[in-house]
Amino acid sequence: MILQRSLKRIHLGRQSLEIGEIDWSDETREFEDKTLWSKVRDIIRATFNEKIFSVWVERLKESSETKIEKPIRAVDNIAKFAGLSEDEKKKLLMYFSEHTKYGLVNAVSTLAKEMENVDEQVRLEEIGGEILAKPLEELMEND
Repeated sequence: MILQRSLKRIHLGRQSLEIGEIDWSDETREFEDKTLWSKVRDIIRATFNEKIFSVWVERLKESSETKIEKPIRAVDNIAKFAGLSEDEKKKLLMYFSEHTKYGLVNAVSTLAKEMENVDEQVRLEEIGGEILAKPLEELMEND
């Protein structure tokens, strides 16, 4: 699961512009490396910040106590929000064995692990983090 206060993506390697490959100078690569590692240090500091970590733990604890009375509706809503195929929706429902908000987050994370495309895995893990942050009423809305 990817929580909102975490870094979404880090792209490593050379980047190109539409006009073609750029042979970046050593100086530019060095600046990019320093920037990347500075971001990594900030992420690590934030992850191990006691206050932030405590908030995450409390959210997870609360989600394990938040019952979902209508699991099929919750899965339908998440599948629609995430743009899942019918097959993926069936798998999500199968993984959603613990009918709590925490169980729904875990079901989405389990489905993410099955995706071959890394970007799709990350997208679903981000949705897992969004589920944790959303009020239960929003997950259960009927369109």
